[in-house]
Amino acid sequence: MKQMYRTTLYLFLVHITALLFFSFFRLLLYFSQENGAVAELPNRIWLTVRAFLMGVRFDNVMSCYVMLLPLLVLGFSCCFSFDRKWLSGIVHYFFCFVFSILFVVEACDIPYFGQFFKHLNSSIWNWMDEPSFVVKMIVKEPRFVVYVLLFFVVDAFFCWVLWTIKKNVLCRKTDEVPPTGRESILMAFFVFLLVVCCFLGIRGRLAQKSPIRIGTAYFCNDPFLNQLGLNPSFVFLRTTIDMRKESNQRISLMEDDLAIKNVRRYMNIEDAPFVGDSPIARENPIKGSGNGMNVVLIMMESMASHYVDRKELTPFLNELIGKSVYFPNTNSTGIHTMNGVYGTLFAYPAYPFKTREIMQYESMPVVLKRNGYHTLYFTTHDEQFDNIGGYLSANQVERVISEKDYPSSEVRSNLGVCDDYMFRYSMAILDRVSSSDGKPFFAAFLTASNHQPYVIPKYFTPKTDDEAAQVIEYSDYALRKFFEMSKTKKWFRNTIFVLLGDHGAANNDYDISLAYHHIPLLIYQPQKENDNECICNLSSQMDVFPTVMGLLDIHFINNTFGIDLMKEKRKMLFFSSDNAYCCIDGNNYFVHRDGGTESLYHYKDVDQRDFIKDETLLSDSLRSYVQAMMQTSQFMIKNKLVLLKKDK
Repeated sequence: MKQMYRTTLYLFLVHITALLFFSFFRLLLYFSQENGAVAELPNRIWLTVRAFLMGVRFDNVMSCYVMLLPLLVLGFSCCFSFDRKWLSGIVHYFFCFVFSILFVVEACDIPYFGQFFKHLNSSIWNWMDEPSFVVKMIVKEPRFVVYVLLFFVVDAFFCWVLWTIKKNVLCRKTDEVPPTGRESILMAFFVFLLVVCCFLGIRGRLAQKSPIRIGTAYFCNDPFLNQLGLNPSFVFLRTTIDMRKESNQRISLMEDDLAIKNVRRYMNIEDAPFVGDSPIARENPIKGSGNGMNVVLIMMESMASHYVDRKELTPFLNELIGKSVYFPNTNSTGIHTMNGVYGTLFAYPAYPFKTREIMQYESMPVVLKRNGYHTLYFTTHDEQFDNIGGYLSANQVERVISEKDYPSSEVRSNLGVCDDYMFRYSMAILDRVSSSDGKPFFAAFLTASNHQPYVIPKYFTPKTDDEAAQVIEYSDYALRKFFEMSKTKKWFRNTIFVLLGDHGAANNDYDISLAYHHIPLLIYQPQKENDNECICNLSSQMDVFPTVMGLLDIHFINNTFGIDLMKEKRKMLFFSSDNAYCCIDGNNYFVHRDGGTESLYHYKDVDQRDFIKDETLLSDSLRSYVQAMMQTSQFMIKNKLVLLKKDK
């Protein structure tokens, strides 16, 4: 019986030790978020304590998962007098190995949360087929390196603590006789009770309908505290399991027929005949054949609207806004660069390129190529990252200029060359293309300097001390240099310049950060720089393509989810954040999170209170809109209707 007592005590102490170490990482996360709460809540101290207590619940789930197998092995070894010396060693190394993996996730989650304002989730699998790129990004980013080094120190200490517990509790020598038959039965029953308790711990709650979910952690109006209680390993495993389920490979938000009917109503084409087989294709009212203007599209890495509001960081961008048509209420389709490129060039909702079959769309480069344009794409780094290069080549981009084309001496990190070098390198290519055969050109640029690992050229002198602010200053500097060079070119005045963020950056406004989608969008035409205008209607990256076509006076059939912002208005706008989907109107923000938890916020009032239970009709309206759009988008892709068979 003493063996059972020591075994139970050993497992209990390991369990408590794991919970303490999980809490340590949660404390690091808490203090790493300097602006963890936007709202000053009157009972913030109690809410913080409650978030940590909620964290113990989620940590307990993960620890119970780890404890189950050792409990069975050690428990029944007591019942049948097995040799425990070698078993105790195996169990010890099992604990060290499994908890080390969980602590790696905990450590990496802290800088990840600082970037995305969300925990590690299944979306990182999108990058796992490019491990060298990811490893270089981590190794060259100081914040990641610090937490990786911290992991090794903490993990070594954790394993030493477990070894001490094993030595002094489990392996302590005592005189003990083998258990009798009656004692074995009692111990087996006791082990059974412990296993039941372990399963209850794994389930996380006593309610019959559902075990503990990600949404269980949401208990207040503070977006940071709502996420603080989540265990990163739990989130990562839960979202990965959900992603791998066959039933989750495709969304099923409503019936396809109903979704299409609703979308056609939203697009005001419910009575119009189908164009080809596409339910969303509609004739563009423009009857012209084009004005021959060039198009330069610059997608700026992580350029959030709240950065542009800080005019000391982006003086040139603000100067350009004063000469442009500016759309201050623009949102990205997702939170990753691949979403931004896809949404801007293809005008479809956020889908990772690499998880989709490569198809040709009625995309911007396809339509422009069809209308006699040269099509180019410039990026600072490897064109194949996120499979972007494959998609662009399949969609009539004649040439992709990337890291392979630049001198190796100019490659500064795994993100390739600096922004201003890419712009300088592009000048000769654009000159050559514009003078070759008289055809206009379309050139898309993707910047990268405003992304970790940060690389700021020595020849640039920032005004601020914060590195994150310095790279924004540099990004603005690189844009200024590009326009200074462009102004000396013959093609400059005959060009439409479109600038927008590929996505925004979190500022801890909501747990599904609206700021991560809020981006600047401006259209600058040198010939019309005195006709500046601010259009405050809702707009999306998906609207860039139809709007540019209108400015080019080119007739085309719009087979996308975008609209011409110069002629149409949006009442609502939808986007996604990994596995969450969202919708906004002029005042309200609807969120449907992975797991089913929903919220409704009054974002125009910067109000973090959740009104989902108070305004059901409004919530239903926003939910129906985003679900219909997402479902129809999937229908279009699944049935390969994204490219019209015949352009009528």
